[in-house]
Amino acid sequence: MVTKAEINSGPSIYDLDTHPRLDFTRIVGNAKPTEVTRGIISGFSLPVYNSDDEELYMENDIPDTYCEVRDLTVHIHCYIDTANNAKKFKLQIEWEHFTVGMDIIPATANTLTAETTTGNDSQYQSYEVEMTIDYDIDGGDIIHIMDELHIRLRRIAASQDEIAGEVVITKIGIVIPSDRLGV
Repeated sequence: MVTKAEINSGPSIYDLDTHPRLDFTRIVGNAKPTEVTRGIISGFSLPVYNSDDEELYMENDIPDTYCEVRDLTVHIHCYIDTANNAKKFKLQIEWEHFTVGMDIIPATANTLTAETTTGNDSQYQSYEVEMTIDYDIDGGDIIHIMDELHIRLRRIAASQDEIAGEVVITKIGIVIPSDRLGV
């Protein structure tokens, strides 16, 4: 679902902010990760992953307006559920794409991580974490229009000074560069 379009660099490239579909069957089936609500803001609470189903799976169809020559940006909105002072949390996404009817479903995935350091942050401090999906990382198999893009999101151990508490994921978006506006 496209939520906004903004002119990026030059008059012919636009940023489409899309939101992937979460796989709720996994969440319901495993009863993990835990859904939490603060006020009217709901999200999923992620402890450090330990082979325990505390992860989010999602899928996004690449729109027919994608320019096929630029990277995509995943942005994750989240907050910490406990006050922290100069501590860290690390998020990891694994992603893969395929063209329906053409590609064999890959058994591997591409991995990205981003580590965030808190300041002297209060409980419920919010953050935006960004990661860049390299559209041509797979050599000749670039991300194409109408590809399925699958993502798994986990919180993994920080390099040092792990935060107390958990990270709550409230929104995940994918910015897809487009060379024309869709209808």
